[in-house]
Amino acid sequence: MKGTGGARILVTGMSGAGKSSLLRELASRGITTVDTDYGDYVDADGRWNDERVRALLDAHRSIVVSGTVENQGDYYDRFDHVVLLSAPLAVLLARVAARTDNPYGQTGEDRDEIRRHVAEVEPLLRRGADVELDGTQPLTDLADAVERLLRSGSAEVRDAVFPRDLSSVSALLEDYLVQTEREKADHGLAAPSDELPARYAREVDDPASAFRGVRVMLASVAGTDCGIIVTAAIPGGSEIKRFWTTPPARGRGAGAALLDAALAAAPPPVRLSVWEWRTPAIELYRRRGFEVVAPADAWDSRPGILCLRRG
Repeated sequence: MKGTGGARILVTGMSGAGKSSLLRELASRGITTVDTDYGDYVDADGRWNDERVRALLDAHRSIVVSGTVENQGDYYDRFDHVVLLSAPLAVLLARVAARTDNPYGQTGEDRDEIRRHVAEVEPLLRRGADVELDGTQPLTDLADAVERLLRSGSAEVRDAVFPRDLSSVSALLEDYLVQTEREKADHGLAAPSDELPARYAREVDDPASAFRGVRVMLASVAGTDCGIIVTAAIPGGSEIKRFWTTPPARGRGAGAALLDAALAAAPPPVRLSVWEWRTPAIELYRRRGFEVVAPADAWDSRPGILCLRRG
């Protein structure tokens, strides 16, 4: 399962955001970096070359890669973090006009393209990123932030074993259920309450019994349990029943590591349901190949629920 030992990080963003400068600063600190604008990583059609990019990531457990290409989303599952480096449009235009090591941005046509990409492409990059850094901040601060992500390593994922993991599983499930009920109340789908509905008591008090026969997996970062995923076999496939990471662990790869581990172990097709306002989770599911099913094929008809399937 995904473990520690550094992290694979993608730094993406608009031309002029400072990706190349950031990679040079990281390289000066002894960190392995690759700018995919160079070295035949990008094919003539402007997309990453699948063989070369996969070989690069297979060869390095700890690396910072930069690039902004049409098909980069196909590789998000290979990265522990996707970092969007952003800056105001005026800053981008000033930087590309002043630089001498890259001719892009010198013409009016190039600058119009940058304006269009900021309006149309950057929002897509933002949806796919789990960390955003302000490219106007000092270069050393930006490098420090990326280095912290590298040092944090990727999440450790393991199967829960009872009774050893009882307290972690109970606490994470309670956090998940409390937050879910709070969000449902905020959206007018449940009455506000300080107590969990009685139907959840068994999950929290006796998860070993409540989830007998299903797979419960935990994620930990730096030795602290911070995420849980519960997957059950259903006729003809699998279903993700519970999925949660604690807020402090978000942006550190725990959620992606949990989902990847569950998908690797679960017979396809895999289905799940998610509240429609949980946009970050939905984006993660889509990056892993899940698609929203048609209403006629949905298995959960509750208001506010989206049903997704993969495979």
